[in-house]
Amino acid sequence: MGTVPRYEAIVAALDAAFAGATMPTTPDQLAEPGIEARYVVEHFLGKTREDVGASWLLPSLHMEDFRYMTQPAVAYYLPPVLKLMLVEPYDDELWIFLRGVLVSAAAEHGVSLHGLTTPQRLAVVAWADFLSREWEENPDFDAREAAKLSRVYQDLAKAPALRR
Repeated sequence: MGTVPRYEAIVAALDAAFAGATMPTTPDQLAEPGIEARYVVEHFLGKTREDVGASWLLPSLHMEDFRYMTQPAVAYYLPPVLKLMLVEPYDDELWIFLRGVLVSAAAEHGVSLHGLTTPQRLAVVAWADFLSREWEENPDFDAREAAKLSRVYQDLAKAPALRR
């Protein structure tokens, strides 16, 4: 399987894969139409990646919003959340909700993640592999769950992006 890259390499891979994503500046750019759109707009409109990465995020509240974002908005806001999960001590609440959102990409209802490009999907693979390796000796986290997530994104990376 090879060696798992170091933290710095994972951050660089995320930055490179999601570099072209732009910040949503209107409600229509941020959220899909629907009953949940107003909450996504209330929580994220005007927030930068730096805002999301600066401990502003409340996992039990904000991770659900990713299911109702537009595909470009997910591409903009996902990297800082992935990076938050790399910071020790690891956040178990963030992991529970982030994993749930990421796994939904393989399901029909996970449309907000269907637009991720192959390089973005591969960056998620590297991120999940890193966590799996880091958690092998951590009794608070299940390394197998991160490894399963990596396999989901390996499979998705082989498939074309599913755009709406």
